[in-house]
Amino acid sequence: MVKQNYTYLFLYIGLFLPLTCFGQTEKGSKLLGGSGSIQFYDPFMINLFPDVGFFVADHLALGSGIPVSFSTDSRTDYVSLGLSPFARYYLGQSTLRYFLATEVGYRHTWNTFTFGQDKLQQSYNTWDIRGGVGAVYFITEQIGLEALLSYGTFRTYVSGETIRNRLNLTVGFQIYLPAKQ
Repeated sequence: MVKQNYTYLFLYIGLFLPLTCFGQTEKGSKLLGGSGSIQFYDPFMINLFPDVGFFVADHLALGSGIPVSFSTDSRTDYVSLGLSPFARYYLGQSTLRYFLATEVGYRHTWNTFTFGQDKLQQSYNTWDIRGGVGAVYFITEQIGLEALLSYGTFRTYVSGETIRNRLNLTVGFQIYLPAKQ
């Protein structure tokens, strides 16, 4: 009989405790994390997007990401570095929360093109603005896996202005650090 009670206790903890946990999205909390990708085929590419944010009000985080990209193939090397301030508003109190996000970004890019013995260097700026909706699943009270579906406009200035609109799906993680008591 006692063994059966322990079974029910562990079953209850395993099924219902995750539903009562919630992430730290209260005023004064911080978030730290980001996303990244790596591409092994031609061209080889690494994209990193670390970010940090602060909850200035309950469920409202302001922060910035630092997008870093590197790409190379047989004729081109590409490096990009930027700054992308963001705002997020979180909805709900469960282990699965949704959020609304907006971001404005700036990136500076350096390219080196190789043509035989000749090298051509070029640099340019890109501005973007995007908004979207995301979901974060808290695997613990302070660690969340997230996905963000966003739509944005990108403006690149090389030898004139190029405008592109893109739909993006970003997957990453965040660590939610609680406010000091």
